[in-house]
Amino acid sequence: MYSVAREKAVTLLRAIAESSCSCPAHSVGVWTPQASAAGRLVGSSKLLSCLHKDDKDYAFQIHGTTVRYGEGVTREVGMDFVNMGIRRVLVLTDKNVARLPPLKAALDSLHCNEVDYKVYDDVCIEPTNESYEDVIQYVRANSFDGFLAVGGGSAMDTGKVANLFSCCPERELLDFANPPIGRGMPIKKKLKPYICVPTTSGSSSECTDVAVVNYK
Repeated sequence: MYSVAREKAVTLLRAIAESSCSCPAHSVGVWTPQASAAGRLVGSSKLLSCLHKDDKDYAFQIHGTTVRYGEGVTREVGMDFVNMGIRRVLVLTDKNVARLPPLKAALDSLHCNEVDYKVYDDVCIEPTNESYEDVIQYVRANSFDGFLAVGGGSAMDTGKVANLFSCCPERELLDFANPPIGRGMPIKKKLKPYICVPTTSGSSSECTDVAVVNYK
């Protein structure tokens, strides 16, 4: 079964290759399976598969967010922060999730592992530039070396903004927003460790590096 599936995949890639651009930038092969034994797997989260045909180079790379799934994994966040050397965490959630077991499990884990934390439960459902500005002011006034979001896409997106402006306090919200509304500046500073505990299924914010804003 594996060989049949592999052959189908190779056939598809060859069909794509035959109809692909033949300009010098894309037609010159720089890698062959014989040249490197590392062509199959790069790192623990990067899958690289290559098809070499007629001296052309085709590479597919998937660099995915690490996802831990299973009963009780929320109770491990405190240990995870300790292992990363994080001692002070900002926990982001909304008023509804703040009353639910997932947040309690996360806070209990932080407490048991002696990780200092503050809870920001003013996350706005469907965040606006005004709600983002509020959390930006909060992180500017405090010091955190790690972030934890417990909730849906709104909490996770707000956590991304908090993390970004904790590292870039001198910048403004629109500096990093896409044009034409924002300036589209690149993020040049390394962000701090950030863990998401999704309580919903659908936004996939835990797997992306963007934050959505309802700009008013």
